[in-house]
Amino acid sequence: MDESLYIWAVDLEGSGASPPEIVDLALVEICGIVPTGCVRHWRVRPDRCITPQATRIHRLTDADVAEAPPVEAIRSDVMETLADRPILGHNVSVDLRLLQRAFPGWHPPAAYDTLRMTRRLAPARNHGLTLLIDAYDLHVGAACLSDGASRHSALYDAAACALLFQHLMEPIAVPARRAELNAADVLDVRQGRLL
Repeated sequence: MDESLYIWAVDLEGSGASPPEIVDLALVEICGIVPTGCVRHWRVRPDRCITPQATRIHRLTDADVAEAPPVEAIRSDVMETLADRPILGHNVSVDLRLLQRAFPGWHPPAAYDTLRMTRRLAPARNHGLTLLIDAYDLHVGAACLSDGASRHSALYDAAACALLFQHLMEPIAVPARRAELNAADVLDVRQGRLL
């Protein structure tokens, strides 16, 4: 693995509507396996109301995003930020589908899944992000990296995902890290699974 590889840890929260719309989007930059401290965060006003079920999860209401721009207004900023970098997320296929729905024509070179990584590297554990944050004691680091954002917000979860990635990859010898990344790439056709 190239230790100067830049990756964006991504998380987003949706409106709960069908089809879902992005209401909160966060990116946390990683260089090699280490979060750099660079974060990007956007609140987005959806076309339809946020459902009560979604609010129970991420605590965002229509009032919280009433003054936020619509997704079309952040497109160029998000696309410029993502550029041609790989993304990383916990169950990243969900984030990838929503990003591609919101930003048609965007395709990352790779999409690494920390859920897939934990299933390979820590098979005896429960693999939910919240439980992994607690099990690996990542909550303080995630709160610091996300500037105090609350759990289940896009910013906190993206920060936690970046720290989980670092925690999982640190014990692996540098030459073997590329194989782990390849195994976690949901876009890699060698995995036998396409989106």
